[in-house]
Amino acid sequence: MHRIALSVIPAVACSLIIERHPVTDEASRLQCLYDVVNIAKASLCKPIRAAEHQMQLLQVQAVFRHGARTPTTDSNYKDIPNAEPFFWDKSQLMTTLPHVDIEYKVQLPDGKCRPNSLFEEFYRKSGTLEGGCFSGQLTKVGQQDAYLLGKWLEDEYINKHKLFRMYSTKDVYVRSSNIDRTILSAKCVLAGLFSKDGFKEVPVIITSEHDDEILYPNYSVCDSLKKWYTYIRSNVASVLDHSKDYEHISSILGRMNKTMSFLALYDFIVTRKAHGGFVPVDLMQEEFLISKRAAEFQAYIITGDDRLLGLRRSIGAFINVLCSNITDSNKTEKMYLYSAHDTTIIALLMVLDLWEEKWPAFSSSIIFELYTNQVGNKFVRVLYNGTAMSLKIDGHTEYYPLNNIKSGRDNQFLSISKKGCVDFFK
Repeated sequence: MHRIALSVIPAVACSLIIERHPVTDEASRLQCLYDVVNIAKASLCKPIRAAEHQMQLLQVQAVFRHGARTPTTDSNYKDIPNAEPFFWDKSQLMTTLPHVDIEYKVQLPDGKCRPNSLFEEFYRKSGTLEGGCFSGQLTKVGQQDAYLLGKWLEDEYINKHKLFRMYSTKDVYVRSSNIDRTILSAKCVLAGLFSKDGFKEVPVIITSEHDDEILYPNYSVCDSLKKWYTYIRSNVASVLDHSKDYEHISSILGRMNKTMSFLALYDFIVTRKAHGGFVPVDLMQEEFLISKRAAEFQAYIITGDDRLLGLRRSIGAFINVLCSNITDSNKTEKMYLYSAHDTTIIALLMVLDLWEEKWPAFSSSIIFELYTNQVGNKFVRVLYNGTAMSLKIDGHTEYYPLNNIKSGRDNQFLSISKKGCVDFFK
């Protein structure tokens, strides 16, 4: 069965704090959102069942990882004993599947044309993989991943909840990082969500200039985040001592290049598995260990030694957007689609306190659903991998009354830079 990950952030619950304790600035709203985990422990929520309250779905926010892609470091196979080369056949893997071949356009929020992508320029300068594909590109397998996610969304929100019937920019907002694999994944999700005759207009995918990107930890444009990242990278080996596990892997496989990381090993495994490529049997037997160590490494890169501060800097600006979508009465969209990356999903899972050190699969997603009942009270539900999550709120209920969530501590002073980086002031 195809694995689809969907979920909703308890951070959303924070917006209810805003309803009860209004804030006048974006910084306070963001702090509310980040406090959600601690808020949950101090909240007065009681279990709520949707069926008992005849709730109506008002809004959906889906944050998803792109579909399967080519590896980002193809040369790594040469550093793995007994690994065979894989032919990344451009003529086969990079063709467009007929059922996702829809018209669409990509633009900046102000309507200007899509800017050049620094990531795509890097991939192309790095040269082609054996077979003609560039690194980091969405493949036919990845197109189908994203399309199936779109079909799930169609069944759940068009067929079941009747949230809307056809695509319209008034109802559906689509945002992607400015990288080919995420933009094409967004297109494929739209193709699954709406049939080819289900578009009132040409769908629009909004992207961003590199300096304004907030859909992933943007280390390259934020000075404080860059310094943080440099510090964390220099300390990660001493904090997370994976040397014994690395020696274990090397002893099983044979002499392995010391520059190989668990991140690179895991990328090697998952990209080959997704496309039917050969993975040495001994390496496959250690997939769980490699995945766990890679996940631990990435999580530490995101948070460092200070979980709250790390999450603020890495994903704070995006979380602020998710929260604002719920609390801003001027926003009329019924669905928000965010095509992003594994680092995005990992960071959001950590904010939600749902992180279990399991790397999110291709097309994994987190969904936030906003409901109202007959008397106008609002509730939020979180889905991950299509499953409703019981967050750590009193009662462990699926549906969280927004007005019953109370902050467990005073707000800090936060400021969000124009580049999307969160600076922390004490």
